[in-house]
Amino acid sequence: MIAKGKAIAHGTNAIRYVMREGKLDRLQGSNLIEGRTPDEIVSEFEMMAQGHERCKNKYLRFEIGIAPAEEKRVRGSLRELAVLFAQEMKLENHQWIACSHKDTGHMHIHLIANRIGIDGSVYDTTFLGNRSARIAEEISRKIGLTVANEVHRQKEYQNRYADPKREAAKAELRRIAYEELGKGHPDFRKFYMAMLKRGVMILPAMNKQGNVYGLHFVYSGLQFKASEVGREFGYRTLQKQFPPAAVQRQPTQQAPSLGTQIVTDTANALGTLTEPEQVSDEYIDPEFRLLHRKKKTKKKGAGVTR
Repeated sequence: MIAKGKAIAHGTNAIRYVMREGKLDRLQGSNLIEGRTPDEIVSEFEMMAQGHERCKNKYLRFEIGIAPAEEKRVRGSLRELAVLFAQEMKLENHQWIACSHKDTGHMHIHLIANRIGIDGSVYDTTFLGNRSARIAEEISRKIGLTVANEVHRQKEYQNRYADPKREAAKAELRRIAYEELGKGHPDFRKFYMAMLKRGVMILPAMNKQGNVYGLHFVYSGLQFKASEVGREFGYRTLQKQFPPAAVQRQPTQQAPSLGTQIVTDTANALGTLTEPEQVSDEYIDPEFRLLHRKKKTKKKGAGVTR
């Protein structure tokens, strides 16, 4: 089972598309909806969204794919599957409809939801695509369906650098990182210190000019690139997540960048910027080795015979 989701503006077209004759297999379920025709459902969605004209993307679109080998098994429980997915995505207070299709040759579910809740709240779409994929994976494991990225993970284990100890540490590191990111820390320093308390060190990757261009995460004596932890933890993504803190300063002064915060926080925690020797040598990324390798200066005239 696999799922993806995104916020969209063209919800009217999406509803009419998923309920179009020739594509629709069955209306599998709905929430806070009384209508049964596309026009009736669109009207109810629009009524709920009144007063939120400033919200451009008022709809959520999810696609849930079922592995061909498991279509017969889940055929009679697609409604329960759609309801479970909606519950895990915290859509109880939002209108939604779920329709099953098989026009592409394999079974899949379209779920269209109103981003505006019955209490007037607007659904948070931060990392919506990743959350959708993660929820689908958790449901798959819970009810015994095939996990979409299972084959990919098996290939990772075949990588010459991969080993069970490292993969277990990476899984735990990802769990910790996503938990802390989900707590909504107000600034990077709070996030950094929370990670540090849980045994995770965030190190800056710096170029020759001393500018930070990336991040490394150290956990259980092993070092990981930010991309191994998750796309939400890349340097540029965290810059957007944690903008420079608002501080009282002179008009000519600029707020410290995230790179400066990382360097400062790391230095305060370690007493020095980076200590590669503290990282286990069982696996150190080649880029990390190159990053911290001291340049050997060639002596002038060395190797020249007169």
